[in-house]
Amino acid sequence: MPFASPHPERMTIHFYKANQTDKNFRGMPVVLNFTDSQSFLKCSRQDEGAILRVEACDKHRLSLISQQDESALAFLFYMKGTMSGQHQFESALCESWFIQVLHQDTVQVTHQPAARPAMEEDPSFYFNIHSYSS
Repeated sequence: MPFASPHPERMTIHFYKANQTDKNFRGMPVVLNFTDSQSFLKCSRQDEGAILRVEACDKHRLSLISQQDESALAFLFYMKGTMSGQHQFESALCESWFIQVLHQDTVQVTHQPAARPAMEEDPSFYFNIHSYSS
């Protein structure tokens, strides 16, 4: 059973149209924005690993993200979904690092080598996607 936060946050998922694709489809490029704020999830390199943070960023700065701009690329995730509605988010900057829930209120990124089908073996991060009207 997945963990459910007692204080869930509303997230807005901004989708991007990629002008090039890799041989291996990693997912739909997205940024994860805390709704009605300038706060986004960001995955950065740290030593030999990666770290997930919440950081403020101007939305206009993220309207166009280049592979060469690591500071903006850190906000980008690749989202994949299944027919059952589960969604998996892989860092665009830190390949094979995925958002994962460890405890009810602890979210981080964990390394999952490409040989391991992460969503099938460890479905511990769920995103319930709802559409809200203003």
